[in-house]
Amino acid sequence: MFFAVMAALLLALFVVNVIHGTWLGLISTGGLAVLMGYNAYRAWFGKRRT
Repeated sequence: MFFAVMAALLLALFVVNVIHGTWLGLISTGGLAVLMGYNAYRAWFGKRRT
């Protein structure tokens, strides 16, 4: 759940950066959003399998 919330927050930051057009912010928040999304997916998938 924590990772899902973090992914959502980072995705919101990413959207703000897209609107403002800062490349550094785009790359950093985009990378973090992908990482958090992957962690959320892995945690959720791992929970489902057990």
